[in-house]
Amino acid sequence: MITEQQRFPGEKKAPWLTPKWAVTIVLFFTAALNYADRSAVSSVFPLLRASLHLSDYALAGVGTVFLWSYAFGSPFAGSLADRKPRSRVLVGSLLCWSVVMMMTSLAQGAHSLLMLRGLLGLAECAYIPAAYALLSDHHDRDTKATAIGIHICGMNLGVVGGSTLAASLGQKIGWRSDFIVLGGMGLILAAICAVVLTEGPLRQQRAPRPKALFADMGALFLQPVYRWIAAGSMLIAVVTWSLLNWLPLLFHEHFHMGLTAASFASSASMQSAAVVGALSGGVLSDWLARANLRRRITLLIVTRMVAAPALLAFLLPLTATLACVVIFLYSLSVQLGAGSEVAAICEAIPEEQQATALGLFNLANTVAGGAGILGTIFLQHCFGWTVAIACLAAVVLLAGCSLVMAWRARGAQACEV
Repeated sequence: MITEQQRFPGEKKAPWLTPKWAVTIVLFFTAALNYADRSAVSSVFPLLRASLHLSDYALAGVGTVFLWSYAFGSPFAGSLADRKPRSRVLVGSLLCWSVVMMMTSLAQGAHSLLMLRGLLGLAECAYIPAAYALLSDHHDRDTKATAIGIHICGMNLGVVGGSTLAASLGQKIGWRSDFIVLGGMGLILAAICAVVLTEGPLRQQRAPRPKALFADMGALFLQPVYRWIAAGSMLIAVVTWSLLNWLPLLFHEHFHMGLTAASFASSASMQSAAVVGALSGGVLSDWLARANLRRRITLLIVTRMVAAPALLAFLLPLTATLACVVIFLYSLSVQLGAGSEVAAICEAIPEEQQATALGLFNLANTVAGGAGILGTIFLQHCFGWTVAIACLAAVVLLAGCSLVMAWRARGAQACEV
């Protein structure tokens, strides 16, 4: 048995100068670009609708095709990151999605745009499993959720920066320039990642694994903690992707805001709270886990149950400012538990299966997120924006119930050990 001291040598000497924090910082910027690239398109929906003559359902398809192609590739990408150097898988993903982003500037209609968004999903799907597993390789229980929280901060800052930049550039010089700029930034970052990223100490010592993907998947489905956490995360993904995809259009149409203002208001209210919540929640999760790893799931349950009622406020006659406050409070609560989610999975699953587990985790989340995007626009057409958003509160409540089951399963697992 390899102890944590053997896995993480030299932790007591200048910890902030160790490779694990260099990896964490580089992945922070990579995560920011990853989410900037995937979310920028929603900020220019009005421009795309006018330029390419797209319907609302075609716009919904832009988000759904990305998520479902992302979902399809995620288990295979996760398995690849369990069998090959995770740092190399990550760099390869970054290179591929940056090239696809630049190609998106050439889209001439709905079919070509949907095809390129599908390719982007396939290119990006290898990043998250490899990145989270790489962070888990480098960090022990005292810093794992904190590092994951920093990574999640990068994602959320990327959504704000990407959507605002896309809206601003789109209005000034056209939406095609957004994809060229973001793709070029990715090529530069890939060169930096290739130099800085290293494998974790345990991965450097371990020989490659011959086990097949479907054998790993079968073992993971038998793990009750993993199943229930993944189910809860899948339900939150329904809400998260619905909000990310439709809030800019909601603010533009319902509150009659300009394109840049709508993109900034919707993304900043959601992602600024997410940055604060993810980082502080990661630190809190690590502090709670020092006494009992099960407390990570307790934190998840509390944050979901508190977040659910916030979305019901959309049934009230809100102004744009109050809507931003509601979204801020919802996002803050949900993201306080975000670091605990991945950390709890990594602690319940053997190291050699973690990327595969996270790939399947992505599969569930993105399939659910794509369905959520379509479901929300259907509700909007039937009942209006405010009722459509308020209905998402029930989904968050179900996520909390799923995590109660994960908490019980974690306790049973601890007793068996």
